[in-house]
Amino acid sequence: MSAQNKALVRRWINAAYNKGDWKVLDEVLAPNFVRHDDASGVTGEGPDVEKQVATLYRTAFPDLHLKIEEMVAEGNTVAVRWTATGTATGKLRDIPLSGRKVVTPGLSICRISRGKITEHFVYWDTAAFNQQITRQSTQAAVAGAR
Repeated sequence: MSAQNKALVRRWINAAYNKGDWKVLDEVLAPNFVRHDDASGVTGEGPDVEKQVATLYRTAFPDLHLKIEEMVAEGNTVAVRWTATGTATGKLRDIPLSGRKVVTPGLSICRISRGKITEHFVYWDTAAFNQQITRQSTQAAVAGAR
């Protein structure tokens, strides 16, 4: 069962974040799916909340890729340590983006029931992420001060 649960979570990450394949989300997320992301404040219920989050980040980072660094499964729980990379060239809410490559590590804990993901707890360093997406290069800052 652990191998099946890991494959399900891997399929979800690849579809939502690496490919933008929203149809797969309806297959892998339970109708009562709940996302917990207190760091960014994006918390909600139903597969549509995950589609909104993935769309938000894939719009801001057109080359977004989540690399799975490690997966551990026990019972109905899968933990994934990942690294997200992408170039901040798109649009992220009203934040002017830096145009630079961003690297953000994170951890997702997923609960599985009846072959679907029912809950997703996500933890990541939003302070470092925000600094990367908005900072100017040192040269640009110095040139702007002249």
